[in-house]
Amino acid sequence: MAGEPARAAPNPRREVLRRLLSRGSARAAALVLALLVLACLLAPALSPWRYDQTDLAAGALPPSRAHWFGTDDLGRDLLVRAFLGGRISFAVATVVAILSLAIGVPYGAIAGYWSGRIDAAMMRVMQVVQALPFLVTVILIEVFFARKGGILHRAFSAIIAPFVADGADAGDYPLFRVVLMFVALGAFWWPGMARVVRGQVMELRGRLFVEAARAAGAGHAAILLRHVLPNAMGPILAQATLIIPEAMMAEATLSFLGLGTEEPLSSFGLLIARGADAMDLRPWLLVFPALLLVLAVHCINVLGDALRDALDPGTGSAPAPRPASGREER
Repeated sequence: MAGEPARAAPNPRREVLRRLLSRGSARAAALVLALLVLACLLAPALSPWRYDQTDLAAGALPPSRAHWFGTDDLGRDLLVRAFLGGRISFAVATVVAILSLAIGVPYGAIAGYWSGRIDAAMMRVMQVVQALPFLVTVILIEVFFARKGGILHRAFSAIIAPFVADGADAGDYPLFRVVLMFVALGAFWWPGMARVVRGQVMELRGRLFVEAARAAGAGHAAILLRHVLPNAMGPILAQATLIIPEAMMAEATLSFLGLGTEEPLSSFGLLIARGADAMDLRPWLLVFPALLLVLAVHCINVLGDALRDALDPGTGSAPAPRPASGREER
């Protein structure tokens, strides 16, 4: 009616946040995940025990008031080691997601925008990367690049030397293995992101607003950066949130097989591997790290699904296909 004040257009970001927080499962998952991340950040620093502090005389002790999660065979506090392992597992997953975004978004955008021969050639490269057997390739990376005292290890020691008390200390090798695992996992997960971006760009490049920008004289880079990619951010963010739990499980698998995190550092996978060897006599060594890993992965999956539905409210309650994984089932 005339004279009524015009209603302000709804803010898209606020609408997405409102839809996301309207789900009780998403709120609960966000709260639990925030508490878990906070514990991983603070518990190792606030605990009176160090992650590498041993007590061989005491050995493995069950949970008690002094050690809430018990101790391992070397008398080290399991709570501190579990939450330190959470730091590494979350860091690996976050870095893999960032690398997937940094490589997959521009790669998929270029392939989807310039179709034809460029797209075909780039897709062949991506298919070759996805065809590589995951564990075999990681083993080869370990054999050729993760040698202690090798050229990459010496370069890593030289880089971190200004930030540590003794850059030549051999104790930096476990950290070097973790950094190498960041790169190895990131190299395997970007094709899934590239596929999602490519599909979105191919769908959006023929829309009227893109044609209008092209008619107005906008260049290819401007069209991609200002018009196409911002409208594809929903599926891109949903894919990024789903990469994180997949990467956490991959890190746990590698550490379980002895190809990831190395002592004296810890990760969920390494602790689960050590606990599995002693689960009959000392079950707490397996139960607590496994519960933390399952809890973290479940919460991130719930948030990822809720974010996907919030970004695409048209899906409703009907099941929607999950974004493509970085590793295709073969």
